[in-house]
Amino acid sequence: FFYEAYKILVTFSKVDWDCLKDELPKWSEDQLDVLVTTLHNEHGDQNRINDNFFIGYIFTIAPDNLASTILDCFLYYFISENKIESIELLNSIEEKINLLYDGKYIREETEYKFWKKFIQEAKNKAVC
Repeated sequence: FFYEAYKILVTFSKVDWDCLKDELPKWSEDQLDVLVTTLHNEHGDQNRINDNFFIGYIFTIAPDNLASTILDCFLYYFISENKIESIELLNSIEEKINLLYDGKYIREETEYKFWKKFIQEAKNKAVC
């Protein structure tokens, strides 16, 4: 299932990605979850999707429960494996992390401090 979705995504043009970005806030939590998983997995394809935006963007618009899962499973790899091209996106990610901490989705102070430091380091390396 994810591989079939991935095969569609690798054919997307910039216009397609822009349209997808505009539509994502209307998607359900389950649909966003499927897309994040699809984007994260390489599926052994030579035409790997260069996702320097969408996993982070989905994290910022996702309901807290899904955002917490993205934080635990995907966000570290998304930031460390990609050249993030948007300080605005990193600021939005940081805001979502603050909301997750305030909402007790991040329970440990050490984990919260880790993410704050990690996001700051990503901002320092950002390609803008």
